[in-house]
Amino acid sequence: MIGRSLISFLVPFVIGLSLVYRCARAGGKSAFLMTACLATGLGLALSSLCFFTWLVLFPGNASFAAFAAFEAITALAVAIPAVLLIKPVQWSEAMDDERPPALVSLGIYGILFFMFIINAAAFIALSRQAPHGGWDAWAIWNMRARFLFGGGQWWAGSFSKVIGWAHPDYPVLLPGIIARAWRYLGEDARAVPAIVACAYTFLTVGLLVSSLSLLRNPRIGALAGIVLLSAPLYLTCGASQYADVPLSFYYLATCVFFFLRQRCDEAAGRSLMCMAGLAAGCAAWLKNEGQLFIVLFVCARFLAAIPSRGFSKFFREMAFFAAGAFLPCLAVLYTKIRFALPAVDYAAQVTVKNMFDPGRWFGVAVEFVKRITLFGGNSVPLVPLLAAYVWIVGLRPGQRGRPEVLTACFLFCLMAIDYFSIYLFTPHDYTWMFAVNFDRLLLHLWPSAVFVLFFITLDPLTNEKKSI
Repeated sequence: MIGRSLISFLVPFVIGLSLVYRCARAGGKSAFLMTACLATGLGLALSSLCFFTWLVLFPGNASFAAFAAFEAITALAVAIPAVLLIKPVQWSEAMDDERPPALVSLGIYGILFFMFIINAAAFIALSRQAPHGGWDAWAIWNMRARFLFGGGQWWAGSFSKVIGWAHPDYPVLLPGIIARAWRYLGEDARAVPAIVACAYTFLTVGLLVSSLSLLRNPRIGALAGIVLLSAPLYLTCGASQYADVPLSFYYLATCVFFFLRQRCDEAAGRSLMCMAGLAAGCAAWLKNEGQLFIVLFVCARFLAAIPSRGFSKFFREMAFFAAGAFLPCLAVLYTKIRFALPAVDYAAQVTVKNMFDPGRWFGVAVEFVKRITLFGGNSVPLVPLLAAYVWIVGLRPGQRGRPEVLTACFLFCLMAIDYFSIYLFTPHDYTWMFAVNFDRLLLHLWPSAVFVLFFITLDPLTNEKKSI
């Protein structure tokens, strides 16, 4: 049992590591931590895709030995070409190297460590209090995992219209990870969904801290980690076993790969662009919102790249991005077509008259701004504090025109426009909808927003000059 448990998590890590291990050569402990986080997250997604492929090709086959052999062959089919084709990362730009007093740095690291311990203890307490997670966990993700694990040849019942309230149109990355682990264990152990949720919760923290430590410096990475862990909503959604935190991980991974790409040679940049596409594809394979993310990312990149780089370079760049996203998106397309999913008819829910209702525009705008301002679940709102931090500390020179920064800003703006339009055109009571899901929509972007904010701002503990 213990051996199978270890293998069930070791195999995804090895698959993911074969894709990103060359990033570890970028230098230092930060690169190793970042590589480990990316390898684990991508490996879990690919293992879910492998398990889903097994169910499609061999429905009802309960042989663990046959599944283990199939997964081993698939892992080799991914790992060998990846090791041969992916180029090592060579930095073309120096990172921040100015150091403040050591005591100040140690204080920041100590605060991060303290918050990590507090959040870990709180996660364990919340998981013991609600071992099956929140509503979405046991009514959607874990229930569908049980279909995939114990459904035999009828595993596709998880897409049935009979359980339309359980969003059968959602992809199955998260249920696939859980069901695959249960297959290794031979039982639907209650602890597995909580372990997976815990992994994604703290993998996201580790990725944020390590990537900024590498791209900027360890103090900036630690400050970003402190901000991320300062939002109680992040921890509660993670402990509730919702898919929002895993989705935020893949959004962040996409941004990290994209920002890393701007700092290395062209050959390695192409590989990193493929990895960015893979991370975005994993987001699409996780939730429907991830499919929108891919579309808006491409649109944002178009707006940022065309004026300076032209159409040919943009389409060449997007070809590598599409290559990385191909397999997860193919799985999404297969489920949509094969199972004729009872997706929500959004067109039927659009109320066009709301477009011409000034009161509706004003009400949605007020609620939109209020919810963003109060985001995080703190008594002290984080967003205004971060805005004040940017105003006081200032931007690093040359950040406003950087292609990766422009792309991220356009992406956040397009996502905000899409979210605003949802609440504007819905026929439902928009105040009720804001209360139900808006904070969780913002949570998807929260780690990525923190990443970009600390990437573009000055180090408050050094004597860097502000951008004019």
